[in-house]
Amino acid sequence: MSTRRGSRPSGGASRLATGAGALVALTVLAYLPALRGGFIWDDDLHVTQNQLLRTWQGLVDIWLTPGAILQYYPLTHTSWWVQYHLWGLAPLGYHLVNVLLHGSSAAVLWRVLRRLAVPGAWMAAAVFALHPVQVESVAWVTELKNVQSGFFYLLALLGYLRWGLADDAEPAGGRRIYALSFLSFACAVLSKSVTCTLPAAVALILWWKRGRLAPGQVVALVPLAAVSVAAGVLTAWWERHYVGAAGEDWALSLPERCLVAGRALWFYAAKLVWPFELAFTYRRWALEPHAWWPWFFPLGAVAVVVALAALRRRLGPAPLVAALYFSGTLGPALGFVDVYPMRYSFVADHFQYLASIGVITLLVAAGTVTTERILPTASGARPASTRRPRCSGAPRSRKRRRPGWRTTTWGSCSRARAGPRKRPSITTRPCGFVPPIPRRSTTWATCSPPRVGWPRPRRSTSGRSPSTMGLPPRTTTSATCSSWKARSSKGSGTTGGRSRSTPSTPTRAGTSPSPRSRRAGDRRAASPRSR
Repeated sequence: MSTRRGSRPSGGASRLATGAGALVALTVLAYLPALRGGFIWDDDLHVTQNQLLRTWQGLVDIWLTPGAILQYYPLTHTSWWVQYHLWGLAPLGYHLVNVLLHGSSAAVLWRVLRRLAVPGAWMAAAVFALHPVQVESVAWVTELKNVQSGFFYLLALLGYLRWGLADDAEPAGGRRIYALSFLSFACAVLSKSVTCTLPAAVALILWWKRGRLAPGQVVALVPLAAVSVAAGVLTAWWERHYVGAAGEDWALSLPERCLVAGRALWFYAAKLVWPFELAFTYRRWALEPHAWWPWFFPLGAVAVVVALAALRRRLGPAPLVAALYFSGTLGPALGFVDVYPMRYSFVADHFQYLASIGVITLLVAAGTVTTERILPTASGARPASTRRPRCSGAPRSRKRRRPGWRTTTWGSCSRARAGPRKRPSITTRPCGFVPPIPRRSTTWATCSPPRVGWPRPRRSTSGRSPSTMGLPPRTTTSATCSSWKARSSKGSGTTGGRSRSTPSTPTRAGTSPSPRSRRAGDRRAASPRSR
């Protein structure tokens, strides 16, 4: 399928607008209670008591003065600066921006999954928008970092997929799309540096869809990788020197960090599958690297990835890609990088805002495919996507189809019928069936009535050639189809419930069979073997 905009069917723009509008409307409707909320937790440090939001000089300090803001997310603080000058400290405006950005992210996610031809793309985007795990990111004013960075992250992903998965080597406007995608990625990183995993996600998806990474695509991802590395190093340094993520609470050994990462992966996946007992702050785990049972978490996570890789030919690469995306996007929050929230807990719901896309998409797509397979079988109706077009006159294979269906196509005689699989007899086969006749190739291009009761000529024991036995020629075309049926119906008899007849040699117009051919046909009809 071409990725050019001009190749889309008419009316596609209206369907896209309707689907995106429905996602945004559902999001706003679901988060109406959050619009009545206020400021909580550390909203005072970022918004209510942040003096940088009051003046133009504060806007300059947000971008250029190290340590002026708690975390170096200048684009997020710029958004708060703009909102403060629009509606002051009224919490409704801040909550409304969060909700609208989250709904817009769901709409962009639908476009991304639709471009990847993921089954149930719209439903997966709706689950992402309405999942209870996302409430912490949307209803918390400080987590504008999540929803704003997620929106730019998905915009950049959509642009890179449109550029990387184009059918043409250099699609129209390819450079412009690449530049806009890079700009969106820079905005995502400046909103929250956790989006630095985008280059790995793009490379993973391109490998999934193309089977390899072209050299040009690798070169194009180098600038993104450079920005990601710089953002990650800057964030780790900033958290340690300005935020205060240093001390005994962060003095973890490598085995302890592996235990944290393994258990966190299972914790986040479990909350996505069964969002039960969600909390703003979870209890911090006690790490026991010398015990044997905590190692089941990291070893189990590795075993799942290895199993999905081994079963890739049977299950397809999609489950492996979803698992790698989930774990890779969670990488910055798995405990290998010291962040300040680790002082209270190793996990938080808002840490998996973008990583949840992998598990949600996999589960929704699997459910959609399973439903499409079960419902047509139960109702007895064949899906429209599996229907075969009418044949154009050439014989086709009579290979058995899926259970419950029998399709016979031969020449222009094509008919599909639903029902139990029965092996029909020669007199009840669908139209178009021609019993095999040795040493003769027949093309039935225009014979629509069922052809039953055709003779099976046998080789004579007298050693004569077929031309002297009254057999039909090797090739009979549609022009002689009617005359051949008329002549074969003469003198036919019934033996054992199956119609038999003596073949006659088709002749040219104005001529009659030779006496030699006529005598050979009479001897064959009178022989015991023909009876």
